[in-house]
Amino acid sequence: MQVRDAEFWAIAACSRARHEHNKAMGTQKDKHSSIDRNREIDQRAVKIFSSWLPDDWLSRKQDPDVFLDYMVEVAANGEPSGKHFAAQIKGYEDPRGDRPLTYSFKTKHLKYYLNGCRQPVFLFLINVTTGEGFWIFAQKFLKEKTSGNISAKQQSLKICFSRDDNLTNLTKFKCTLMEAEQFVRDLHPGSPLAAVKKKKLELEVIGPHESCHCW
Repeated sequence: MQVRDAEFWAIAACSRARHEHNKAMGTQKDKHSSIDRNREIDQRAVKIFSSWLPDDWLSRKQDPDVFLDYMVEVAANGEPSGKHFAAQIKGYEDPRGDRPLTYSFKTKHLKYYLNGCRQPVFLFLINVTTGEGFWIFAQKFLKEKTSGNISAKQQSLKICFSRDDNLTNLTKFKCTLMEAEQFVRDLHPGSPLAAVKKKKLELEVIGPHESCHCW
């Protein structure tokens, strides 16, 4: 894990050095440049995100990346676990690292996260200048802050990130991920028919006498 941490901080240091270099050289992208500045920032954020992930976790870039950038599968004991979370990554520049940790997301994206996704969705806000990054569990935030009702009149909604939920605390993220899986299952329970079939199968495994007794 020490090697992984060293790699993460090396990329963060490179991000700071790149920013200082561009500032010193007075680099200015022409307004007609083929490569959009925001895209460049987001690509740098993705590199920081990728370096933060544990080596044995399987990150799969979404192509096309509509609403979501990555689907990540958590590994357990060196094997794929079948447990996934989705990631949407946003980058920004802030040399001093003191700007408010907020980002405005399109409401149609947020509705998709809340009502359409069956995996936990985490939003990542990454300062590409300092290498700092922050995350938030989207479905829980939206369910609690909007009561599940996102106004169709709003084009965007500002999401506030906490400095306590940052990339340096992977243990906290893992714990939140476990809670997030249960939260999403409760948010999108299976159909009543599927629940009955599952219960019937469980009772058949127990045995006929027990099944009759339970029913």
